[in-house]
Amino acid sequence: MTLTSGVLLAAGAVAALVLLPPMPAPPRRRRPRPEAPPRPRGLSATERQLGLARASAGDVHDRLTPLLRDVARDRLATAGIDLDRNPEVAAEALGPETWELVRPDRPAPADRHGPGATLAELRAAVSALERIARAG
Repeated sequence: MTLTSGVLLAAGAVAALVLLPPMPAPPRRRRPRPEAPPRPRGLSATERQLGLARASAGDVHDRLTPLLRDVARDRLATAGIDLDRNPEVAAEALGPETWELVRPDRPAPADRHGPGATLAELRAAVSALERIARAG
């Protein structure tokens, strides 16, 4: 190979690099995305009830209180406490804020369009119910 043919060969290689489109990268293997676990049945309805309960006192009374009372009754039963037969023990186990939301003799609000439950009240209720579930 002569110097001239070597230069021509190098010039051809450079021209090929510049003029030819780059080769596409090899396709990447995509890992299948893990599917999100299915949402529990009734979760959307519960989320709606909580949203409405934040909107008005009437929704707290009509929607949230029965829901929380059912959950409290089940959680307390796991701890051997009957919500309806032992209200004093249930009130002590739930704490005053949560008891106010679930007590069987809770009166209807004077102003049904008044403010609903606050996030702090909802968090306190959920925490109280979770605490009973862990203790039971």
